[in-house]
Amino acid sequence: MKSLLAACAFLISSVANSQSADEMIAARRLIPHVMQVRADTLGSAVALSEHLAVTNCHVLGAARNVHVLRGGLSSIAKLKAMDNSHDLCLLEVEDSPSLPVKVGSTASLAVGDKVYAVGFGLGRMSIGMGRIEALYPYDGSLVVRTDAPFAAGASGGALFDSNHNLVGVLTFFRRGVQKSSYWAMPVDWVIPLTHSDTTTIDHTQLPIWSQERAGSIRFLQVAGYEIDGDWLPMSESAKRWLAEDPQNSEAARALQFANSKLH
Repeated sequence: MKSLLAACAFLISSVANSQSADEMIAARRLIPHVMQVRADTLGSAVALSEHLAVTNCHVLGAARNVHVLRGGLSSIAKLKAMDNSHDLCLLEVEDSPSLPVKVGSTASLAVGDKVYAVGFGLGRMSIGMGRIEALYPYDGSLVVRTDAPFAAGASGGALFDSNHNLVGVLTFFRRGVQKSSYWAMPVDWVIPLTHSDTTTIDHTQLPIWSQERAGSIRFLQVAGYEIDGDWLPMSESAKRWLAEDPQNSEAARALQFANSKLH
């Protein structure tokens, strides 16, 4: 299985053509909640409160003090808490340039729901609109797979539901032979970080998308085969997945889908 790459977003103009004017107006209202992060790399972050923001740990790299910006506003931020396994880091922001979001939950989502991916792709604010393709139960929440596009620079940005609630943090995408898929970590994993002060990097805890971990996480393995159109290994892996978790509807869907491609 190919490695899963962290990244993020398409420019607003590149996704606007197929969207209604009302949808674009609604999407633009989400922009004030997201800021750019300048650390070891360029990325994005989402304002949770006046002095707290969330981003991906891979955006920060080894940096502990970073700058966050939006428009002509900027502020200093420092690492407050870290969950490297889920690639989520909490920033304490001196004077946030962005407005706090409404926080939702992945429990409210369903496959097919409309979502908005907002982040600083290619150094500029970008919005990708799309639908939820799959929801994967993992570590007490749901990892979100969507077709709402994002590209390098939007990592740490926001995934909003149709009610403009923050439901995920943009984290990685996977380009395959058949299609591309875009993934967000559930906002539900962010909440415990607000009560934590663990800032020590545990190098034994690699992020979920890393090549070392992705191959052993069943839903990432199956999704990778699907994106590449490798139907036989997808079928075999989905069959093992369903045997391990007979109540998993996504495992059942994946097996049925792979088998339909083999006949």
